[in-house]
Amino acid sequence: MANELIFDCKQLDNFSERLQKLSDETIDAMLYQVTNELTSSIQGLVMKRTPMGENTTHLRHSWRYDEPKKIGNTWTTTIYNTLPYALWVEMGHMQHKRFVPGYFDPKKGGKFIYDPHAQGGITLKEKWVEGKFMLSTTINEVTPKVDKIVKAFLERLLKQFLSKQNKIS
Repeated sequence: MANELIFDCKQLDNFSERLQKLSDETIDAMLYQVTNELTSSIQGLVMKRTPMGENTTHLRHSWRYDEPKKIGNTWTTTIYNTLPYALWVEMGHMQHKRFVPGYFDPKKGGKFIYDPHAQGGITLKEKWVEGKFMLSTTINEVTPKVDKIVKAFLERLLKQFLSKQNKIS
């Protein structure tokens, strides 16, 4: 005597139909969203790494990124800083010997205050100023994790999509 094994494939057929509804436009919208959110997260990490100080408070808040674009099968975006000296802070630069007008303020613990109208000042020595590598370090840290981050994000979006489709059917 043989036992019969019966499968109800209706749920599987419904699932298959819902997956087929994921058009290229839907997939591109998901990838656009994940690229945008990942870039926004990277921007936040870069901003936290950007030094704050008398002369660089504006630097931290000048990080921007372009809208994600699809080129072939790749989604791309650019993170950048709008200030001209940001590259020097990022990569380092040669400080040339020059006179900087200003004064030392005893009320601020003897800190040097730049004042273009001051009679006195200081002469900077020629030396290499090390970079802070705010963007480079962040990109190097995030790159190995991108696949895992994207996979988790897309799984979340797919679950949302499928749950919406479940409510429709």
